[in-house]
Amino acid sequence: NPDGVVTWVMGRAKTEHNNSGEVIGYVGSITDITALKVAGQLVKNSEEGLRKAQHYAHVGSWNYNIQKKIFNWSEEMYSIFGVDQKSFLPQPGAFFSMLTNRKDEKRIQDAVMSVLKGEVVEAMEFEINRPDGTKLTISAEIGESTFDDTGKGIEISGIIQDITQRKQSELEIRKATRLYE
Repeated sequence: NPDGVVTWVMGRAKTEHNNSGEVIGYVGSITDITALKVAGQLVKNSEEGLRKAQHYAHVGSWNYNIQKKIFNWSEEMYSIFGVDQKSFLPQPGAFFSMLTNRKDEKRIQDAVMSVLKGEVVEAMEFEINRPDGTKLTISAEIGESTFDDTGKGIEISGIIQDITQRKQSELEIRKATRLYE
């Protein structure tokens, strides 16, 4: 481009042959794909920004496709739960096995059922044991569900935040307050 602006193009061409099969020319087209490339870079930048924000806030996001029975976890979810993204398959059973209190499994299942009915559910706090033995306190929000034309839930999503440090700080404040009372 004479202005120094980069223009991305996609070219396609095919050969033209005469009756003897000899190449006599080419027919092709060139399409300007600059807008597509720019949009792709914006998406990439946005995804990277989200990944960094989740990391710094210790917040992971997830969604579950009910029909396909497939969980998708953000990178930070794996970090919070202390599992390897390449070898750990996120499934309800694996998640529930990390809960320190078995009653929490029922609370989570009840919350999921409520969200699938279109109800709003308050954030829940519970403790997990990571595979390395570390105990964390996490806050979970089941944010929303997506429904098909018949009103049947097809996807559910939410966030989980590691609030262990906050809970420890609250405990220290309570202890300090009791000392001065």
